[in-house]
Amino acid sequence: MQNSVLQKRKRSIARKLPELPKYYYHTNFCDMLTFVQTRYGHVFETEHLNFLQTFQNLPHGAQCLYIRIAGRKGKVFDTHKFKYPEIPDIASALRALEQTGFMAWPKDYHYHECLQRMTKPELIALMADHICASGFKRSWKKDRLVEAALKHMPFEHTSLPSNLIIQGPMIITHPLILKIVMRRR
Repeated sequence: MQNSVLQKRKRSIARKLPELPKYYYHTNFCDMLTFVQTRYGHVFETEHLNFLQTFQNLPHGAQCLYIRIAGRKGKVFDTHKFKYPEIPDIASALRALEQTGFMAWPKDYHYHECLQRMTKPELIALMADHICASGFKRSWKKDRLVEAALKHMPFEHTSLPSNLIIQGPMIITHPLILKIVMRRR
């Protein structure tokens, strides 16, 4: 009996995952936007229509990167961790997103999340550049390091790494649109 359970597990592991089209997420996102706009466009406010028009005018790579960013948790992202082989020029896509307001550089109200997003070694290096060695211990847990950084390193006097970005507007976070999308699932 135990042997048959092992055989079933081996077979399920051996199954190959389905091959998804290269830009499946782009197609799904655009289909969702089209559905919501067609069905509920009459309740859209100007900001929602502007979002749709601006998104549709973005280059394909920038649209793909925005969708990838929107699918991640949080609001602060490290661009060095973007590994999307289907997007050939991530730097160009980032520039397009910045120019259109779909991404931005961190502000003071993102400071805590920026510090949290950094790895412990990155945070220690940043603190070493801004605080004397007696202000923190490298052995501290990351949360304690973040608290010390917040206490001793004001945002306006800290040079955060340039690879940290903030996600810009996201239409489906509007309560009405979110309610519609969640009901559809």
